[in-house]
Amino acid sequence: MLRSGKQPPRIGLFYDTSTLQHNSWQEHVDLTTERGRQWFYATVRDFFSLIPPKHWAMLDDKPIVLLYSASFANNHDQGVVEYLKARFAQDFGRVPRPAREISWRVKSDSVVAGGGALGLKNPGGVASLGPGYDHSAVVEDVGERERAHGLL
Repeated sequence: MLRSGKQPPRIGLFYDTSTLQHNSWQEHVDLTTERGRQWFYATVRDFFSLIPPKHWAMLDDKPIVLLYSASFANNHDQGVVEYLKARFAQDFGRVPRPAREISWRVKSDSVVAGGGALGLKNPGGVASLGPGYDHSAVVEDVGERERAHGLL
């Protein structure tokens, strides 16, 4: 896109927190521990290490880190957000802008609601919308799906 004179979209991180429970180490990560915070931060660090800063999506000169549901963490507290901000600033020279999904019991720069694939959601700060979302690959109980669609 750059070679053709177009402006590419900026890139922010959508942190799929399901990896805090479902991972190859069979570990259910506790974000209140030093190990858990290091695990969490390593994902963010590794992602942003692969993207040149000129391509980062930012608000107020802060790279965007969108956090999926807190339910996948074994436990969490405000310390994980503070750890993220401090370590990111140390490694990249700027503080990130975490946008937490509403299930997180922490303070963050922005709030987002999951489920944007089903329609626009904007609880305050960041809107989510998943155009083109296709749930057909998810295996479901047929009776559950038919009940959900009013067929049973």
